[in-house]
Parts: sequence; C-alpha cells; structure tokens
Amino acid sequence: MVSKFAARAAGTPERARGALPQLPQVRSDVNRASERRRERPACSERLSRCDVLANSRGGVPSARPCRGRNRPLGSSIVIEFRPRFASAESRPTHLSGEGRVRGRTAALRAVGISGSPSSASKSRALVAYALERLADRGAETALIDLATLPAEALLGRRAEARVTAALEAVAGARVVVAGTPIYRATYSGLLKVLFDLLPQDGLAGKIGIAIATGHGPAHSLAIDHGLRPLFASLGATVVPSGVYGSSEQFADGQVAPELLQAVDRAVREAVTFAAAAID
Repeated sequence: MVSKFAARAAGTPERARGALPQLPQVRSDVNRASERRRERPACSERLSRCDVLANSRGGVPSARPCRGRNRPLGSSIVIEFRPRFASAESRPTHLSGEGRVRGRTAALRAVGISGSPSSASKSRALVAYALERLADRGAETALIDLATLPAEALLGRRAEARVTAALEAVAGARVVVAGTPIYRATYSGLLKVLFDLLPQDGLAGKIGIAIATGHGPAHSLAIDHGLRPLFASLGATVVPSGVYGSSEQFADGQVAPELLQAVDRAVREAVTFAAAAID
C-alpha cells in the first residue's frame, strides 16, 4: 500500500485518497460497534452466568475476568469476597487449634531459636523472655536450643528425631524469634545451619523477631545487615523493632530495663502483625 505522502510525491493524489479508509465505511464500523454494545445483556444479567467464588465469612466483593484456554476474554467473571479486615481467624493454618477460647481465636504458635553455642547465653535469655511475653498474650511457645542438638544432624549428615522435631516446630509456628550472639560482624554459624535446613520459602507467612547480643554497640548493625536478610531470604516478615543487647546491659546478671522494653516492643509488633494477618 502506498502511503499518502509517497503518493503525493509521485503526483497521484487519487491513489493517496484510495489508500485511506473512506468516511462512510468508518461510520458504518462505529455504528456496528454501538449496536453490539446495546445488544450485550445488562450487568445483573451477566452476573447470573458468572462463576461465583464466595468466602463463607463474606466481605468486600471484587471481580476479575475468568481467563481460560477455551473461554474468550471477558465471557465470564469471578467474584471473590475478601474480608474487610483480615485477622488471625482467616489464617487457620497459623493457629494452634481450630476452636475458640473465650470468644477469641485460639492462641498463636511461637517458636524461639537460640543460636548460641554457650549454655549461659545472653541471647538465649532474651529469646526466653520474648517467649514469656508472647505466652502472656496467649501464645503457645516452644524454645529450640541449638546448642543441645547433635552437630552431625544439623549439618545434614544424618537424620535425628530432635532436629526433625525442631524443623516441624518452626514450620508450625506463626511467630519465629531468632536470637544469636554476633561473631565476626554477623550471626552465629549454629543459627545458619538450622536456617539452611529449612526449605525455600520455609518462613513464608511467618513473622520474625530478630534478637542479637554483642560486646559493644557497633555490632547492632548486624541485625539490619545480617538477621533481617536471613529472615527475608526464606520469606518471613520481620517486625520493625530489632533487639540488640551489649555486654554492659547485662551487668551483675541483671538485664537493663531498656533492653527488656525493646523486647516488649518487638513482641507487641509481632502480635499486632499476627492479628492483622500481615505477612
């Protein structure tokens, strides 16, 4: 087809006019399109032929086209009813039971992981305190002390029932509290080997609380540079408040009040995230 400009250059205006659609033809195409729109059934009539997916809890409806190999685009609509405000009730897989307790949903499951090889560990004490605070809010809690598990099993060289139970506890928890001392500017290798045993996206849909201890305040950066990426690599959502305790905050065997307050703040955020179904 010769373009309009090429036809003019060749001195053939008739050919240029012939290359463009004629005005009556354009008008007839517009009229046919308008007639097809008028022939379509009303919205209420079309919905009677839709595939309707309704959540038993009801909520705010939203529509989307139902696309299929043998179904033309726009021929069917799927109506989904999403809860107006999601809650822990809408995610039963993260709950410890299917029933209700005193008119409220059953308790969340929370698991704490102590990544310290030491039996007298500061980070372990903070993890245990976080679990106590979660239990006060109705959560079912469990503590995994990696120092007590066989190293060969943690390295994946042989099967061990206690390691399998630890992995199952992590898989069944909604809140995961990980505590570690900071060695060489990052988390312990003991914590890393357990995370290495988790499947890809093994923490998806879970809420993480990052706790670390070190000899000085400079190591606090390891939470943002190490622990948060470790959680995120497996799909977890980490609460905004990280907890870092330095040696001077454990003087005379007593934990500084501001450090306990930091743990309380992280626990509150985790419970809020769980109640709002944030993951």
